Amino acid sequence: MAAARALARGLRAGLPGARCDLMPVADGGDGLIDVLLARRGGRRVRLFVTGPLGERRRADYALLDDGETAVVEMARASGIAGLRRLDPLGATSYGTGELVADALRRGRSRVLIGLGGSASSDGGAGMVQALGARLLDADGRGVEPGAAGLAGLRAVDVRELRARLRGIEVVGISDVTNPLLGPQGSARVFGPQKGATAAMVDAIERALGVYARAVPGGLRAARLTGAGAAGGMGFSVAALLGGRLVSGARWVLGELGASARLERADYLVTGEGRIDASSFFGKAPLELARLARRRGVPSLLVAGQLEPAVAGRLSRLGVGAVEILSRPGEKPERSMRLVRPRLARAARELARAAAACLLLAGAARAGDFAEIDRLYWNRHQGDNLARSVALLEARLKAEPKDAEALWRLGRSLVRVGERQSSKKDKLAAFARAQASAERAVELAPRDAEANFIVGLAMGRLGQTRGIMRSLFMVGPMKKRMRTVLELDPRHAGAHHVLGEMLRQLPAFAGGSKAGAVRELEEAVRLEPAGTSHYPALAQAYVDAGRRDKAAETLQACVKISAPADPADAADDLQECRDTLRRLKR
Repeated sequence: MAAARALARGLRAGLPGARCDLMPVADGGDGLIDVLLARRGGRRVRLFVTGPLGERRRADYALLDDGETAVVEMARASGIAGLRRLDPLGATSYGTGELVADALRRGRSRVLIGLGGSASSDGGAGMVQALGARLLDADGRGVEPGAAGLAGLRAVDVRELRARLRGIEVVGISDVTNPLLGPQGSARVFGPQKGATAAMVDAIERALGVYARAVPGGLRAARLTGAGAAGGMGFSVAALLGGRLVSGARWVLGELGASARLERADYLVTGEGRIDASSFFGKAPLELARLARRRGVPSLLVAGQLEPAVAGRLSRLGVGAVEILSRPGEKPERSMRLVRPRLARAARELARAAAACLLLAGAARAGDFAEIDRLYWNRHQGDNLARSVALLEARLKAEPKDAEALWRLGRSLVRVGERQSSKKDKLAAFARAQASAERAVELAPRDAEANFIVGLAMGRLGQTRGIMRSLFMVGPMKKRMRTVLELDPRHAGAHHVLGEMLRQLPAFAGGSKAGAVRELEEAVRLEPAGTSHYPALAQAYVDAGRRDKAAETLQACVKISAPADPADAADDLQECRDTLRRLKR
């Protein structure tokens, strides 16, 4: 909040009369409690818990004013910050479980766990032990704390744990996409940050493998995106607490009502400590910039440091100006001391840029895609869809090799085809959409969205032509969506399409009920405000005989107040309500 206030002071100095809506954001790690308390109100609860090295540690969590929700940052109880020594094999997450247990004793039915900043690599084993799980060795005794103790694990007794968590909703929130095991898993990627030597990393990897095999359904949960978060705590949240793992930044932005707040804004001003290639995979400021672009709102950015190679990617996100706080060759300690005054000065410079842009707003919006995207995302209003097509066609007449315009035209044409009543008109629109997106891929083969629109148009063509022709498209569509996920692992739409394919196809053609659930769960995790994912996931749960999970999913959907795609939200929410009524009969 201090940074937001400093930015606001500078903006008002440079643009007198500006009204600033302060919205601190987080992506699941440090700051989650502060952000949610500022938005929804509540109070902190402080207590002594077991620290990662077995020490007595004072930690806090939040009880929100809704009377249902508790917010726990695992780093408060089990974090690496402030430790005088590291113990990668012995560190425990027990204290996090003590925070959750205290929240349950106070009658909370929903627990949000921020996953980040951990000192432990025990897969969340300590946390579940604090909540009543018994992790037993070959002699029936409890295993020792930390990853080292898991090496001797032979059985997991979850009866008390399940009884305590009956009726409790648990959500794990993180921007980490790593699975539990393997080359990109918790031990190999994050172990060295916690002081693990190469030999220790191997030992932790083996111990987590033992843990995953001992838990029913553990190997499936170990593959989930985010299972490796917080020393593997994401795994325990999913496999033992029955929780869901969500993309931190997108989930938090949904909770904050960011979409609706952007609708009222002329500009977004946001910031990040360092902008580099990793920032484009789920970091809150750039997720916010993406959302602003969808709403036709230009972005201005303050960064402590900027990797020069990514400057072009920022402009494609609709970022019109960037102010850098650090100076070339400056020592990090000096940069940190001068952050606050430099924030205010940077904001004044951005305010001047905003004022200049406001004078040329029409020209500025014609120069990028902000207005076109605004029309698309509001295509349910008036003739916005037709206007977006017209603007794109005019742009392509002047710049026929504009890859971003080409895939956007394909995107709009898919929606045009969906609205047609005759099969002939549908096929014509979908074919044009596919051709436009394929041309975009020729020009920009590593553009994930262009590849996605090719696959989407291909699927619509197959559906319209009939099931036999659709089956012939299964292989190419799967390949296309896998390409999208290689380019952008956080592309919720690609997971949705794969999930729907696996759900609808017969087994002999590659269909899989479990695979459908896995892909659609991932779509919801990555885009929690994407209302279209929920009815599809609910149907996948019904197909798999999990009606209780279907009902839970539908109930979560109808609570969404700021949908990612407003144009389809009304139909999606109505479908969720109708399906809920059918399930209750």
